[in-house]
Amino acid sequence: MVTLLDRPLRRLVRVPVQYVGFQIPNDYVVGYGLDYRELYRNLPFICVLKPRVYELDAAALMTTPPAGASQ
Repeated sequence: MVTLLDRPLRRLVRVPVQYVGFQIPNDYVVGYGLDYRELYRNLPFICVLKPRVYELDAAALMTTPPAGASQ
């Protein structure tokens, strides 16, 4: 098996990976085809998404009623 990005801390099952491009931390990464909510996938590099980006989204989801819900 071959992988560009390896995140061994998140692996649930032991998988024999013969070739690894990069080992990455247990962070949310974007760019080079990887996206967050349909954004950032066009970046020509891979980078760690700042936690405040997805923490703000999570907070908004907790306070915003679902579409069609009566208020």
